[in-house]
Amino acid sequence: MGADAELAREVSQQWEHEALIRGAAPVAPRWASTARPVAAPAAEVLGPDWTAGRALRLRLRGAAADLAGALLALPSRRLVVLGAPGSGKSALATRLVRDLLDLPGAPVPVLLSLATWQPETQPLGVWLATRIARSYPSCRDAAGLLAAARILPILDGLDRIGPAAMPRLGEYLTGPRPIVITCRTGAYASLIAHPLSRTAVVELEPST
Repeated sequence: MGADAELAREVSQQWEHEALIRGAAPVAPRWASTARPVAAPAAEVLGPDWTAGRALRLRLRGAAADLAGALLALPSRRLVVLGAPGSGKSALATRLVRDLLDLPGAPVPVLLSLATWQPETQPLGVWLATRIARSYPSCRDAAGLLAAARILPILDGLDRIGPAAMPRLGEYLTGPRPIVITCRTGAYASLIAHPLSRTAVVELEPST
């Protein structure tokens, strides 16, 4: 069994245990591409092979069950999920983990809270590798799997971190690494100086 398959097995066991303890998962909300000026241009997110150089607006939309497929269809596999407090960002992130685990060939999703990251002193890649190794003892080369894009970090709560996080995120995303980030809508607009490279941004739709 490969290192990524072993990690996937351990992550799956973790979420099966969580489901037994917590019971039925909360209903995750619908989502759609944000109209706010915080996302990279569609031509950058999709690449010239998809857009033929045209300045298109990215139009993503769906139910919670559609997010994994939409994410994997993005060439960069990078996504920011915005929403108001209590809107269901964490529920959607949890649903995304479970759905990605069911898709053959998908990178291994690992959900982490950003609350313990200290970007002033820790590069994101170092923090991720350390947290993953501690949380999943079978993963002996988290740094290598991250560099090979075989781990998809799903990072919950960017709004808990100060502006120092953004340069560190930019450094991490210089390579072809997938990522999903959740953040409160208002906080994200104040944190970013420019859109994250090749990263789509969706916003949770209000429940009706």
